Amino acid sequence: MTLTIYDYQLILKSTFKSVSCVNTFWYQLNGPGNAGQLATAFVTEVLPAIVAVQSADVVYNSIVVNSLFTLEDFFSGSVSTAGTRGNDSLPAFVGWYFQLHRPNRIVHNGRKTFAGVAELDVTDGVATATILALLDTLETVLITPFAVGLLAEAYLSIAETVPYTNPDTGKTYNVPDTLWNVSDVEYKRVSTQNSRKR
Repeated sequence: MTLTIYDYQLILKSTFKSVSCVNTFWYQLNGPGNAGQLATAFVTEVLPAIVAVQSADVVYNSIVVNSLFTLEDFFSGSVSTAGTRGNDSLPAFVGWYFQLHRPNRIVHNGRKTFAGVAELDVTDGVATATILALLDTLETVLITPFAVGLLAEAYLSIAETVPYTNPDTGKTYNVPDTLWNVSDVEYKRVSTQNSRKR
Protein backbone atom coordinates (compact mmCIF):
# COMPACT_ATOMS: atom_id res chain seq x y z
CA MET A 1 0.00 0.00 0.00
CA THR A 2 1.57 3.30 -1.06
CA LEU A 3 0.32 6.86 -1.18
CA THR A 4 -2.51 7.32 -3.66
CA ILE A 5 -4.31 10.27 -5.14
CA TYR A 6 -6.88 9.91 -2.35
CA ASP A 7 -4.55 10.34 0.66
CA TYR A 8 -4.88 13.54 2.70
CA GLN A 9 -3.41 15.43 5.63
CA LEU A 10 -5.97 17.49 7.58
CA ILE A 11 -4.72 20.17 9.97
CA LEU A 12 -7.16 21.64 12.47
CA LYS A 13 -6.01 24.87 14.15
CA SER A 14 -7.30 26.40 17.36
CA THR A 15 -6.37 28.52 20.33
CA PHE A 16 -6.58 27.34 23.93
CA LYS A 17 -5.95 29.85 26.70
CA SER A 18 -4.17 32.07 24.14
CA VAL A 19 -1.89 29.20 23.03
CA SER A 20 -1.96 28.15 19.38
CA CYS A 21 -2.82 24.48 18.93
CA VAL A 22 -2.51 22.25 15.87
CA ASN A 23 -4.11 18.82 15.58
CA THR A 24 -3.18 16.75 12.50
CA PHE A 25 -5.32 13.97 11.07
CA TRP A 26 -4.62 11.59 8.18
CA TYR A 27 -7.46 10.42 5.94
CA GLN A 28 -7.86 8.09 2.98
CA LEU A 29 -10.76 8.45 0.59
CA ASN A 30 -12.08 5.30 -1.06
CA GLY A 31 -13.01 7.18 -4.22
CA PRO A 32 -12.68 10.53 -5.99
CA GLY A 33 -13.01 13.65 -3.88
CA ASN A 34 -10.95 16.73 -3.15
CA ALA A 35 -9.44 18.66 -0.26
CA GLY A 36 -12.28 21.18 -0.07
CA GLN A 37 -14.91 18.45 0.08
CA LEU A 38 -12.98 16.64 2.81
CA ALA A 39 -12.69 19.86 4.86
CA THR A 40 -16.42 20.56 4.56
CA ALA A 41 -17.37 16.99 5.49
CA PHE A 42 -14.99 16.94 8.48
CA VAL A 43 -16.37 20.21 9.86
CA THR A 44 -19.92 18.87 9.47
CA GLU A 45 -19.45 15.25 10.57
CA VAL A 46 -16.48 15.12 12.99
CA LEU A 47 -15.84 18.53 14.52
CA PRO A 48 -19.17 18.70 16.45
CA ALA A 49 -18.23 15.52 18.35
CA ILE A 50 -14.80 16.98 19.17
CA VAL A 51 -16.08 20.30 20.55
CA ALA A 52 -18.68 18.37 22.57
CA VAL A 53 -15.87 17.11 24.85
CA GLN A 54 -13.86 20.35 25.07
CA SER A 55 -14.19 23.43 27.24
CA ALA A 56 -15.22 26.78 25.80
CA ASP A 57 -11.58 27.87 26.17
CA VAL A 58 -10.84 25.93 22.95
CA VAL A 59 -11.71 28.06 19.92
CA TYR A 60 -11.20 26.65 16.42
CA ASN A 61 -10.19 29.14 13.75
CA SER A 62 -8.96 27.34 10.62
CA ILE A 63 -8.66 24.09 8.72
CA VAL A 64 -6.06 23.11 6.12
CA VAL A 65 -6.29 20.00 3.93
CA ASN A 66 -3.49 18.83 1.62
CA SER A 67 -3.45 15.97 -0.84
CA LEU A 68 -0.34 13.86 -0.34
CA PHE A 69 -0.21 13.09 -4.04
CA THR A 70 -1.57 16.02 -6.06
CA LEU A 71 0.03 19.42 -5.41
CA GLU A 72 -2.94 21.28 -6.89
CA ASP A 73 -5.41 19.60 -4.51
CA PHE A 74 -5.36 21.64 -1.29
CA PHE A 75 -7.73 23.73 0.80
CA SER A 76 -7.40 26.38 3.47
CA GLY A 77 -10.40 27.94 5.18
CA SER A 78 -11.72 29.43 8.35
CA VAL A 79 -13.62 27.61 11.08
CA SER A 80 -15.52 29.37 13.83
CA THR A 81 -16.59 27.09 16.66
CA ALA A 82 -15.65 26.49 20.28
CA GLY A 83 -15.86 23.82 22.93
CA THR A 84 -19.15 23.40 24.75
CA ARG A 85 -18.18 22.07 28.22
CA GLY A 86 -17.91 25.25 30.32
CA ASN A 87 -15.18 27.84 30.86
CA ASP A 88 -13.12 26.36 33.70
CA SER A 89 -10.39 24.17 32.21
CA LEU A 90 -7.62 22.04 33.61
CA PRO A 91 -4.09 23.18 32.58
CA ALA A 92 -3.28 23.34 28.88
CA PHE A 93 -1.16 20.17 28.93
CA VAL A 94 -4.12 18.00 30.06
CA GLY A 95 -6.17 16.33 27.34
CA TRP A 96 -8.48 13.47 26.39
CA TYR A 97 -6.23 10.68 25.10
CA PHE A 98 -7.50 8.30 22.40
CA GLN A 99 -5.52 5.39 20.99
CA LEU A 100 -5.77 4.74 17.26
CA HIS A 101 -5.35 0.99 16.86
CA ARG A 102 -3.10 -0.14 14.05
CA PRO A 103 -4.40 -2.53 11.40
CA ASN A 104 -1.14 -4.53 11.22
CA ARG A 105 2.41 -4.77 12.61
CA ILE A 106 3.92 -2.53 9.93
CA VAL A 107 2.82 0.64 11.68
CA HIS A 108 2.64 1.65 15.36
CA ASN A 109 -0.61 2.53 17.11
CA GLY A 110 -1.51 6.18 16.74
CA ARG A 111 -2.60 8.70 19.32
CA LYS A 112 -5.05 11.54 19.23
CA THR A 113 -5.26 13.93 22.20
CA PHE A 114 -7.74 16.78 22.50
CA ALA A 115 -7.00 19.72 24.80
CA GLY A 116 -9.59 21.60 26.80
CA VAL A 117 -10.62 19.25 29.58
CA ALA A 118 -13.24 21.05 31.66
CA GLU A 119 -12.85 20.82 35.43
CA LEU A 120 -16.47 19.68 35.77
CA ASP A 121 -15.69 16.58 33.66
CA VAL A 122 -12.96 15.09 35.87
CA THR A 123 -13.05 13.81 39.45
CA ASP A 124 -9.77 12.65 41.02
CA GLY A 125 -8.15 12.42 37.58
CA VAL A 126 -10.90 10.24 36.09
CA ALA A 127 -13.57 11.19 33.55
CA THR A 128 -17.09 11.54 34.98
CA ALA A 129 -20.00 9.45 33.73
CA THR A 130 -21.45 12.44 31.87
CA ILE A 131 -18.35 13.09 29.79
CA LEU A 132 -17.71 9.36 29.27
CA ALA A 133 -20.88 9.16 27.19
CA LEU A 134 -19.62 12.02 24.99
CA LEU A 135 -16.15 10.45 24.74
CA ASP A 136 -17.78 7.18 23.61
CA THR A 137 -19.64 9.13 20.94
CA LEU A 138 -16.38 10.72 19.79
CA GLU A 139 -14.77 7.25 19.56
CA THR A 140 -17.59 6.17 17.25
CA VAL A 141 -17.44 9.32 15.13
CA LEU A 142 -13.66 9.05 14.68
CA ILE A 143 -13.74 5.40 13.53
CA THR A 144 -16.85 5.71 11.33
CA PRO A 145 -16.17 6.59 7.67
CA PHE A 146 -18.03 9.69 6.50
CA ALA A 147 -19.22 10.77 3.06
CA VAL A 148 -17.02 13.14 1.05
CA GLY A 149 -18.65 14.55 -2.07
CA LEU A 150 -20.89 12.17 -3.99
CA LEU A 151 -18.63 9.16 -4.50
CA ALA A 152 -16.23 8.76 -1.59
CA GLU A 153 -15.97 8.01 2.09
CA ALA A 154 -13.15 9.19 4.36
CA TYR A 155 -11.34 6.73 6.65
CA LEU A 156 -9.20 7.87 9.59
CA SER A 157 -5.65 6.64 9.05
CA ILE A 158 -2.22 6.32 10.63
CA ALA A 159 0.80 7.58 8.68
CA GLU A 160 3.80 5.32 8.24
CA THR A 161 6.78 7.64 7.85
CA VAL A 162 10.21 7.40 6.25
CA PRO A 163 13.23 9.69 6.68
CA TYR A 164 13.77 12.34 4.02
CA THR A 165 16.84 14.56 3.83
CA ASN A 166 16.32 18.01 2.34
CA PRO A 167 19.09 18.41 -0.25
CA ASP A 168 19.22 22.19 0.29
CA THR A 169 19.55 22.22 4.09
CA GLY A 170 20.82 18.74 4.89
CA LYS A 171 18.13 18.38 7.58
CA THR A 172 16.31 15.06 7.85
CA TYR A 173 12.57 14.88 8.45
CA ASN A 174 10.09 12.05 8.77
CA VAL A 175 7.56 12.29 5.95
CA PRO A 176 4.44 10.16 5.30
CA ASP A 177 5.06 7.23 2.99
CA THR A 178 1.98 5.06 3.47
CA LEU A 179 -1.37 5.61 5.16
CA TRP A 180 -3.07 2.72 6.95
CA ASN A 181 -6.73 2.82 7.93
CA VAL A 182 -7.25 2.73 11.70
CA SER A 183 -8.81 -0.55 12.87
CA ASP A 184 -10.38 0.94 16.03
CA VAL A 185 -10.42 4.07 18.19
CA GLU A 186 -10.39 3.75 21.97
CA TYR A 187 -10.66 6.44 24.64
CA LYS A 188 -7.91 5.62 27.16
CA ARG A 189 -7.74 8.26 29.88
CA VAL A 190 -7.16 11.83 30.95
CA SER A 191 -3.59 12.40 29.86
CA THR A 192 -0.87 15.02 29.77
CA GLN A 193 1.29 16.18 26.90
CA ASN A 194 4.62 17.58 27.99
CA SER A 195 4.89 19.52 24.73
CA ARG A 196 1.97 21.69 25.93
CA LYS A 197 3.54 22.56 29.30
CA ARG A 198 4.54 26.21 29.27
